[in-house]
Amino acid sequence: MLNLSRHKTLLSNFGYLSILNGLNIILPLLTIPYLTNVVGAVHFGDYMFVLVLVQNIEIITNFGFQFSATKTISRNRDDMDYVARLTSSVIASRLLIGAAVVGLLLIFSNFVFKNEAQQLLFYTSLGMIFGDIFIPVWLFQGLERMKFVTIVNATAKLLFCALVFIVVRQADDYRYILLLNSCGYLVAGIMSMVLVRTQFHMQLPRPHWPLMLRSMRKSLALFFSNVGISLYRNVNVLILNYFVPSASVGIYALTEKIVKAAQSMVTPLSQALFPNLGYKLKNEGERAFFHFFWRMVGLLSVCLLVLAALLWWAAPWIAAFMGRDFTDASGLLALMLPVLFLGCMNYLLGFVGLVNLGHQQFFFYSVFASGTVGILFLFCFVPFWDISAAALAMSLSELLLFILSIMRIIMIYKKTVIQ
Repeated sequence: MLNLSRHKTLLSNFGYLSILNGLNIILPLLTIPYLTNVVGAVHFGDYMFVLVLVQNIEIITNFGFQFSATKTISRNRDDMDYVARLTSSVIASRLLIGAAVVGLLLIFSNFVFKNEAQQLLFYTSLGMIFGDIFIPVWLFQGLERMKFVTIVNATAKLLFCALVFIVVRQADDYRYILLLNSCGYLVAGIMSMVLVRTQFHMQLPRPHWPLMLRSMRKSLALFFSNVGISLYRNVNVLILNYFVPSASVGIYALTEKIVKAAQSMVTPLSQALFPNLGYKLKNEGERAFFHFFWRMVGLLSVCLLVLAALLWWAAPWIAAFMGRDFTDASGLLALMLPVLFLGCMNYLLGFVGLVNLGHQQFFFYSVFASGTVGILFLFCFVPFWDISAAALAMSLSELLLFILSIMRIIMIYKKTVIQ
């Protein structure tokens, strides 16, 4: 039995993240069917292409800080002066990276976007990119104060949801969707900076260049791991945009979004575990780490299998609910069910397990290899299997990463605990 009194902080953070992920499930159930029925598959496909592009840019601007900075802050939480300097340096680093990436995309926009609609949508999404930089989830996570993550993100999501129903009333209003998202991100960014000042009493100093460089060096392997993961988790929509019609892109993107929404039902556990197990490893050693880690692996496995079975049963009704343009999503959803289980397990095994244990370089190579296999598979088979190739490519990549990660974790366990 788990001693609940010993894990009060973990349970509290899990509770707050569960509230947030409840909104991540409920709000899309309101907005996505509304958007798909109002704007149609073609405009929804253009919208999802740009949204996924923005999400990939956010992966680049995060630069692995969501793990390296979280890990550093969780281990230095008693030195708030250092935490303040690190926070300032991370935000400044992300701003520089974001400005460089956006600048390059604007220069080569005619090659990136296949029509003017996508270009316009990208311009309206810039508030998402820069607003996200000022939402220090890694700070709140490292200090194990997840209620602030819930507060700022819930505000952004509720604001976006409300504005969608007010502003988007006909098909041509698709052009405003990402602008509304930008409003939510910017408000959340402002709120985050106010919370940092008032709740943690942190006056952020001027960025410290040596600390910025050290932080980026620490994050480099994790950055490449995130980029590798994006090769098969976020890039499929981008590739499909150049091979299939926008309507097909919309169908695939919707299916992928449903799977990710289902994954979000269990991700609070993994997110809360990352700093908690890092702190346990430092203070109680590897035996205590693995004792708790294997329990969480078992618990998450059961939850995911039940969730996958429910999603398979409900797939026809979900597709029908999204509108007549999306009836093909039902079969595609069945092909992507392995992603639901394997994706969440890979987060737990890789980031929560291997990164905390100091094996982030191995995880990076594993992610990169798995992602590369998925991309090659997609390029080879999309001419024959259309969007089904993308679903199979993602499942294949997750399976390869799972095999590599579980084998490495078992090897570490046998070497450090059993022997």
